[in-house]
Amino acid sequence: MFRIDRSSVEYDMSSHVVIVPKLGAAAAPEDNNTGSPLSAPASAELFSHQADEIKRMAQVEADAIVGLAREQAAKIRAEAGAAADEIRSNAYNKAVEAGKAEALRRAEAEILIMRKDLKDLTQRLNKALNDSLAETVDEWEGELLDLSIDIARKIIGVELDKNDEAFKSLVQNAISHMRGDAKITVRVSEREYESYFSGSDAYFQVGGERVKAPVIADPQLKEGDCVIESEGEMINAGVEQQLGALKDAMERGEA
Repeated sequence: MFRIDRSSVEYDMSSHVVIVPKLGAAAAPEDNNTGSPLSAPASAELFSHQADEIKRMAQVEADAIVGLAREQAAKIRAEAGAAADEIRSNAYNKAVEAGKAEALRRAEAEILIMRKDLKDLTQRLNKALNDSLAETVDEWEGELLDLSIDIARKIIGVELDKNDEAFKSLVQNAISHMRGDAKITVRVSEREYESYFSGSDAYFQVGGERVKAPVIADPQLKEGDCVIESEGEMINAGVEQQLGALKDAMERGEA
């Protein structure tokens, strides 16, 4: 920086201050050897030298200022670049987080829709299965019932073969449904007669009472048949008849 007053011109370059004497403000320069004033050409040469020195020093200071300015500019650019990178990074992170939140919101909404669709589908499938099962049961009910009766028939047959008292239990059960004071006659097939009854009369335990009844081998009855007769009443208590009654009850939903 230059400062000019009436007696001198100052150039301030940070730590350098050069004072230039104002032309005509003082006596002409003197010769260092003789002490006498220098001639005009010599004075002009001296001032020219001083001016060159001032310009050189000003150039040095100017170069220093430019260098410093460049360093500061580079530093500012670096700081600005770092700040810009941080801003971009923050903006990117915020965008990523916002994107994640939006994606999560959409995913949750889609999951809710899928759950509702799955629930509806499950209900439709259950209804279809129930309807199909009902139709299948209706179609197979007769076959299932016949199969159940066949299984029961085989079980009873096995039980009759193993246990002599099983057939007598059938007779006793039928007698329990007859009038207590009525005379009873029991008719069975020839095979049951030979297998379970040794005489013409037999005793049956009905409740807490022993009931005596004649037993007759009827050739018209098939194996497993049993007919109980009393005054004005007859009960067919054979195995097939009881299985038939069970089947009828099952078809009516009573068994």
